[in-house]
Amino acid sequence: MRNKKINIKEIILIAIACLVVTTGSYAIFTHKDSRFEAVDLANRTEDKGVEDYFVEKLGMNGEEAKKFADQGVSFYITGTTNLDAIISNLHYYGLIKDEKAFREALAKTKDTLPGNENAIKIGNNTIDIHAYYGLKKGLTAWQVADVLLNHPVYLKGEEYNYMFMPGEYYGDAAQNTPAR
Repeated sequence: MRNKKINIKEIILIAIACLVVTTGSYAIFTHKDSRFEAVDLANRTEDKGVEDYFVEKLGMNGEEAKKFADQGVSFYITGTTNLDAIISNLHYYGLIKDEKAFREALAKTKDTLPGNENAIKIGNNTIDIHAYYGLKKGLTAWQVADVLLNHPVYLKGEEYNYMFMPGEYYGDAAQNTPAR
């Protein structure tokens, strides 16, 4: 008879312990940090965009990230960036639609700015490193190519940890000014 009481006590203790662990886990893992707002990718009709980068890397909420992405972005190219990474990232974050067409645009757009030492080469054209480039959604491959070939804003330092930051479009009226 005593063994039955012990077994019932053990079962009750195990059940209480499971309840405590479940409740604690729920409280810990469902805590919402007010600085972050998840982007509902399941209900989006478009691919990933720069606003997603702002949410993931900069900790912006979705509304703030969309506002900044719509205004324009600064695209940073460091010394460790290569042409394939540039094309892939611009495509992944929705700033170009077709990688092959963009590669052709880079090769055929007029490059009016001679590349610096260690510039990324595309045929006879060059994209300067240690610079950022102002882009916005909705540009054609040819417009993005023109910005990358002809409108760098040079960085004072060589290292930068972000690929995109809120910024503005530096197209036709861009100045090739020294870094901030």
